[in-house]
Amino acid sequence: MNSYNSEQRIEELNNLLEKKDIPALKDSLRRTNPVDIEEFMSELDNEASLIVYRLLRKDDAAEVFAELKQDGKHRLLTSITDPELDAIVKALNFDDVIDTLEEMPATVVKRILRNSDSEMRKRVNQFLQFPEDSAGSLMTTEFVEVNPEMTCQEVLDRIKKV
Repeated sequence: MNSYNSEQRIEELNNLLEKKDIPALKDSLRRTNPVDIEEFMSELDNEASLIVYRLLRKDDAAEVFAELKQDGKHRLLTSITDPELDAIVKALNFDDVIDTLEEMPATVVKRILRNSDSEMRKRVNQFLQFPEDSAGSLMTTEFVEVNPEMTCQEVLDRIKKV
């Protein structure tokens, strides 16, 4: 990322989108913080937002999706294809999947579950049974076990591996 501030970056993205300079827009998105991309996308209409989202690399797309507000997620989820939806669900942390599902209307939840594998559906249904803000709904099943005797480097290596 260069030394642009958020406002300058968003202005650059808007200019590139208005000019329909897709290669330059794609390149600029790669150098932009996911939070700034979310802010940029929140000001766009559905069609433009979908175009921008589809220009993102898979890893960046998952991070941007996690940053989107409820209405942005909803707009995106109702516009994308099933394979794109599957890619989002697979790329998100499980906690982000649950948070998203808790915010979405039943039709979107059903679509996400329909496009998930059986293991994901089982885990999701388990968590969705807990009342909102209960200990069960706030806990996570994703963690890394390490030994107290491990060095910091060994712990970092373990985290990367897992």
